[in-house]
Amino acid sequence: MSVRFKIALTIFVTGALTALGVIATVLFAFQRFEHETTYHRANAFLKRVGTTYNGMLDMQQRHPEEFAVFLRSLLFFEPDSQLYLLRADGSVIVSTSAMSLPPGYRVKMQPLMQAMGPTPMPYVMGEDPERPGTDSGAIIAALPLTNTVIRSDQPVAGYLYLVSQLPALSEGRAGLSQHLRAARAGIHRRGGGAGDAAHRLDHRDRHPPAAAADRSRGRSRARGADRRRRRCRADTRAGQL
Repeated sequence: MSVRFKIALTIFVTGALTALGVIATVLFAFQRFEHETTYHRANAFLKRVGTTYNGMLDMQQRHPEEFAVFLRSLLFFEPDSQLYLLRADGSVIVSTSAMSLPPGYRVKMQPLMQAMGPTPMPYVMGEDPERPGTDSGAIIAALPLTNTVIRSDQPVAGYLYLVSQLPALSEGRAGLSQHLRAARAGIHRRGGGAGDAAHRLDHRDRHPPAAAADRSRGRSRARGADRRRRRCRADTRAGQL
């Protein structure tokens, strides 16, 4: 192995490792930015809901069936999120999930309290009741709720628990493939339409309408007659001279 080959190999390995490090850093930074954006959006959403609708626990107790429909309507523009109304101990009262949870199911309280803690957090990863016991990568946010009559021994009567499930990478790739296929099909359709229009224009040029052909023949006859009249005038002048 020559010295020149060793130098080239060293440069190649160093460049490859540097490129991998840069790619990993960019991916990590993008993932962190996505998590932070999702977490802040979830917190802002819960604050708006808590400000607009007071006494959600009382609403659920008075009209449980209507409240379930109301809870689903809040997520009309958040299809990747789920809402859970919890008691003070973390047990689920009602949720927007299509899965039926076991009776008395409880959410882990440590991430929930961390999401509501006084220390600002970039984001909080917590439990997704639809995927319990797995690293589902769910970002959570929580809002404390009180009853209409606040008890001194129970200032917080429950929680509104929001789970934002990040879309899987495969789903993103599938969606990208669908968009690419749709765009390619649209290009082919537009290309076909342009080809048909060009064919019609070419056919029109080769086979002009009868009225246009008649007008063209009339103009040709007029030009021929004009040329003949000019020749006759020139011959008459030449004879006079």
